[in-house]
Amino acid sequence: MFSSIIKNLWHRRLHNGWLLAELILVTIVAWVILDPVVVDTYDMNRPLGYDADRMFIVSISELEEGARGYDPSREWGNSDDLHTLLTRIRQHPQVENATLLMDEVYPNASSSLNRCFTTPDSIDLQIAQAWFEPSCEFFKTFGIKSATDCGSPSTDELDNMSLGESDAILTRTAASALFPDGNAIGREINTKDYGSGSSSYRIVGIVEDVRNHSESRNPFTMFMRTVRNAHIGSPKLFVRIRPGVNPEQFLANFRPYMAKELKVGNMSCRKAIHYTKHNANVEYTTGGNAITLKKLLALFFLINLALGVIGTFWLQTRTRSRDVGVMRSFGATTGRIRTMLIGEGLILTVIAWVVGCVIYLQWALVEGLSNGRIWQNSSPLDTGWVCSFWPHFFGVSLIVLALMLAVVLLGIWLPARKLSRTDPVTVLHEE
Repeated sequence: MFSSIIKNLWHRRLHNGWLLAELILVTIVAWVILDPVVVDTYDMNRPLGYDADRMFIVSISELEEGARGYDPSREWGNSDDLHTLLTRIRQHPQVENATLLMDEVYPNASSSLNRCFTTPDSIDLQIAQAWFEPSCEFFKTFGIKSATDCGSPSTDELDNMSLGESDAILTRTAASALFPDGNAIGREINTKDYGSGSSSYRIVGIVEDVRNHSESRNPFTMFMRTVRNAHIGSPKLFVRIRPGVNPEQFLANFRPYMAKELKVGNMSCRKAIHYTKHNANVEYTTGGNAITLKKLLALFFLINLALGVIGTFWLQTRTRSRDVGVMRSFGATTGRIRTMLIGEGLILTVIAWVVGCVIYLQWALVEGLSNGRIWQNSSPLDTGWVCSFWPHFFGVSLIVLALMLAVVLLGIWLPARKLSRTDPVTVLHEE
């Protein structure tokens, strides 16, 4: 069978040459369209490093001045009132942990703070900062795990440490980048903010990688205690529900509790949102909508490419009625005819795919492959197949091949199925 397919391809080589050229062009165009989409999709589905599925954000609002019940002696952000709200949330039977954050600098917040840090060995790294309240169950609430194999204190110990303003906790990859020897605990790093002086920070803990933004690949994050003299913007309460609790059922139970119990002084809890929904909102406002648009455009162009290829092979298969009639007259079965027609198309597709990928490889070796949404070159420290050139190249190539084989198979199967069942006498008479 295979030798017959090769002979048929050779006898029709002039005609098949145009099909081959079309498929090579389709391979290259599919590579251009799919590569950034595959990388963006992969990055956005990598582990966040914290447990967003069991978390909620509870917003705190303040009574307007002059409103009923307003107490002018209670300042906005009053620490006692905030901790009273936190204690009451922890008393809810479906809540496992809760923490308080005083400002908008936390994993996947709508705002971010990135600074360049350097070591005494002159290793520079751009790191995203996140602030938290010490001794307030921050790491347990977020589900962030301690990297104890790096000499770091446990998660419970990190949550109960008395941190100074110059103490910092790094993610594993950030610590490895700044201190390749693996000994980060107790060592210092300095800010490298040109023209604004330098600050020194001592590493007191290491946690597993946390992506500061869900659409970014970079796992470089540093956790610090809240700066006390900073302006208090929008304090929020973060809630982690118990295992097995349905998030929707929790919200249904929590909202009446929030309206009744979570009011202290001039502050009250007015809104609770699931962390996954919060992440989706942030992704939309910080570039996720652009990624969605890119995916929709890619889908549009791929559908058009697919329809073009399907149409071409559909028409070419229909023109093989004379060949099919001859084969049927010599006793060829319907299965053998379909196998021959499909085999020819698939072999052409594989040849075109190899040639197209080799052509695109020449471009990729010079210009590189898609990097996704990264804000610095961190590839030596990244993990995952899209972070290494050859696994990335072969991975996307296989995706392109699977897509092309599916399209060509669809374009051949239906007309081949109909032709193989046609009466050979009728076909030859028509020819």
